[in-house]
Amino acid sequence: MSASDKPLAPHVFSFASGHSLQVECRRLPAEVARVTQTLQLDVEELFANLLDWGGGSEPQAQASPVNDAAANGCSGDPHLPQPQQPHSDPQREQQLGSKQLCGNVANDAPDLIGLDIWPASIALCRYLAAHPYLVAGQHVLELGAGMGLPGLLSASLGAASALLTDYEPVVVQHMQRSAQHNGLAATCSCQTLDWFDLTQLPPAQRHAQDLLLLADVIYAAAVVQPLVATLLALLRPASGVALVAHRIRRPLVFDRVDNIAKLQEQDEIFEAFKAACQAARLHVRLLNDCSESQAGDQPLLLVIGASPTQLQRFPAPPPPADEEEEAAAAAGGARGGSTASGSTAAAEAGAA
Repeated sequence: MSASDKPLAPHVFSFASGHSLQVECRRLPAEVARVTQTLQLDVEELFANLLDWGGGSEPQAQASPVNDAAANGCSGDPHLPQPQQPHSDPQREQQLGSKQLCGNVANDAPDLIGLDIWPASIALCRYLAAHPYLVAGQHVLELGAGMGLPGLLSASLGAASALLTDYEPVVVQHMQRSAQHNGLAATCSCQTLDWFDLTQLPPAQRHAQDLLLLADVIYAAAVVQPLVATLLALLRPASGVALVAHRIRRPLVFDRVDNIAKLQEQDEIFEAFKAACQAARLHVRLLNDCSESQAGDQPLLLVIGASPTQLQRFPAPPPPADEEEEAAAAAGGARGGSTASGSTAAAEAGAA
């Protein structure tokens, strides 16, 4: 069964201090983690590179729609060699819609990738649950929210307001139902927001957000500049902070000099994002720059803002959970319900 055919099912996610959320989602973190989302792949270019492996002439790759796997948020086996990303064509990019730029689906199809629960969103929720004072009384907005777990949890932790945004209307409808089901509709609202078109952003929301939440949204080169522009448009200039959870991705690429496949030296899209933030005079502080996060085994947490002093308010996250606890949380916890673990940073997800 492909991810697009998988029905939504209710799951309960429990975090520290007894905070639980129930949402209907498609795939749990363990299933999502089995496929590394390298959406910059073009399938026919991969085939061309494979055919050219022996040094022959390279067939001309034709532009084509992304295949079913890519349309559902995955580009196949992450261990397969992947080609270097081709140079972008700014004129062509301006003619494409947001969905095609992000590499997910054609413009006329709904992008349902947000119906999955991504591991970075769980890591972000754990961090917020361990430090609820960071959201209490704050105006919080989640970008690229998908199922919106961090935003929903912020409302549960006492945020003055929590606004969940996504560019896909179908996903926004699901978020609205989740907010109502969890009794958070009074402080939690949902709306569509396309980073490529900020003209639709209401004036009252500009430069009005204390805290922005982002979980695993830096996955395509085309989103880097629009995302930084969105941060600048939303954050309070002097005090606003963006809290980001990101899973490092270093895909295999072809080395045409040595004719071998090797890991990219770094997550180039993430590095481009950090550079773009710094160019926009935003400070970037890594909270858990450890070997596990750099290897992609644990999501990396970072804070971004105009004021270095504000970034210092955010403490380093607790140490990663042990392997058994981490596996249980990623797999979705015990079926039939969920029980908070003894660790204050742990989260379990159980099928309702």
